[in-house]
Amino acid sequence: MKLCIFFLLGGINLTNPYFYSRYSAFLDISLGALDNRTFVIAWVDNVEDDISFIVYDTNGTNLTSTVDVDETVDGNSRVSVTARNSTHFAVS
Repeated sequence: MKLCIFFLLGGINLTNPYFYSRYSAFLDISLGALDNRTFVIAWVDNVEDDISFIVYDTNGTNLTSTVDVDETVDGNSRVSVTARNSTHFAVS
């Protein structure tokens, strides 16, 4: 998963250690561009049984902390990020 994230972001090295220490716990992950400078990564976490997201700048700086949006998931859950515009998005 780490290699996949690195490739999708065009070689951007995200500095958040959460992704490097916990990436094996992700059941599903989704990436959505908000504009040419920001994007959202959402994931299903098998350890915490929740869906969470973080908004990043393209330089790898997180613009939000980790936000839990659904704490009722299981091993069959999936996640998707859809941008409505540059400031609004949906995680489902």
